[in-house]
Amino acid sequence: MTTTPIPVYPPLHPPKPEYDPSTSTYWPYFTKEEQQMLLNHPREEVTLEIGLMRSEIAEVLKAQQKDPCKTPQESLSTLYTIAVAARTIGTLVKYQSDYNQTHNKWDSFLAEAKHIALIRTGVYRQVAALGYAVPDGVLEIEPDLMPKPLSYSESLIVEAREKAAFEAAKTQAATDTDPLA
Repeated sequence: MTTTPIPVYPPLHPPKPEYDPSTSTYWPYFTKEEQQMLLNHPREEVTLEIGLMRSEIAEVLKAQQKDPCKTPQESLSTLYTIAVAARTIGTLVKYQSDYNQTHNKWDSFLAEAKHIALIRTGVYRQVAALGYAVPDGVLEIEPDLMPKPLSYSESLIVEAREKAAFEAAKTQAATDTDPLA
């Protein structure tokens, strides 16, 4: 009796490098004490950096209230700075969400099950054929849950049934709306 080997699926999320706060856009603008606090803070906890960046945004807004921009270019530069800071805060919040185990205990299991289903149904192959990126290693595994293609005669039968159902629905809709019928 032969047993079918259980396939080994590649991981959904490859390991990511640790976050380094000194790569932040705003690192040069933090004081030495704030930089030291960030370096001593646990790597997986980015709440401190989020708080510092929010305080930097607040300082910019306070400065704008005291001394408003005089040219449109200054206004655009200020707006751009705040937008970059907000985007960075959003990235940090996502980082914290992904790495700080704040998810429901079933989320990782469900994500892995979905990943395996996408491999087994051939969805990743279709996505890759359209030119989109897919996780590494998924195209080497043959999908085993894809429906087998219909033969030519079977496809003609399906097409005829669909056409007949469409005509029946069209006739039914016409009689339903005809006041004389």
